[in-house]
Amino acid sequence: MIKIGFPKDFSQLKALFAEKEKERDLYITAEDTEISQLLGVVRFIY
Repeated sequence: MIKIGFPKDFSQLKALFAEKEKERDLYITAEDTEISQLLGVVRFIY
């Protein structure tokens, strides 16, 4: 099943967005819950 929503922690995204200041940005992720794989990330800069 594919789950789309806000990530609960930033640890999944650290490999993609390593800079510390990017932890404050808003992210929406798509994740395959059966195999716990991150499928996509949308980052909103405000």
